[in-house]
Amino acid sequence: MHQREIWLDAKDRELLRVIESHARLTNRELARRISLSESACLERLRRLERAGTIRGYQAILSPLVRKDGFHGWLAISLADINVAQASACKQLLVDSGVVIQCFQVSGMCDLLAQIGAEEKGALAQFLANLKQVGIGDDRLRICTSLDVLKPVP
Repeated sequence: MHQREIWLDAKDRELLRVIESHARLTNRELARRISLSESACLERLRRLERAGTIRGYQAILSPLVRKDGFHGWLAISLADINVAQASACKQLLVDSGVVIQCFQVSGMCDLLAQIGAEEKGALAQFLANLKQVGIGDDRLRICTSLDVLKPVP
């Protein structure tokens, strides 16, 4: 769904702030929190959904739920590699089902990817694919998640 340009007033913005953190609220509770009638709240919610401002609702599971798999972080250094290799590496990160999200960062690495899969073999295949584009073990640091100290709200 493509997002249409839509004008948001203060109540729309307040509604979006509340459901961003509490997507499972009932319409009644959402209306109460933003001081609207239930019908006015539902009308705004549906308008924002139709416009593509609200693209969906999701459950964010703890990465530690998958006991047989893995979850962690992959830090990648792109220092002293050519543009084609860097581009191929970034495309692998974008296309891989192992990569949950990826950030271009500054500091001790250039790319930081949150990774996870139900099967550990998927990580091995992903690392082999990185090696094929010139990103070997000397450019990678992997950290495995042991516990979630502060979950995503």
